[in-house]
Amino acid sequence: MNLNDERTTSDAAESANDPAGVYRQRDGETTTEAVVRAMSSVVGSPETELDPIYAAVDPDALDALFDGRWCGTSDDGGGYIVFDYEGHRVCVEKDGTVAVYEPE
Repeated sequence: MNLNDERTTSDAAESANDPAGVYRQRDGETTTEAVVRAMSSVVGSPETELDPIYAAVDPDALDALFDGRWCGTSDDGGGYIVFDYEGHRVCVEKDGTVAVYEPE
């Protein structure tokens, strides 16, 4: 499932399998909101029925990591974080790409 035609190519997102979904963070959307939206789409459940994201990652830290305060501007290179959420592997890249992988 792919809501847009962009694919991540970073080493962080490489896996033995293709992602179940690759999503782009929308303007005005926090990184946490983008992850929850992506996961909701992949698992086919409303966002309100997902496990709280704070059980997988600190949402404030996730948002701060990619909002420019710690990484500088979006033009200064890459950065990523990988974590498990809802039984899936999630890779979030600094450019706003969220890749969700099925469990192996």
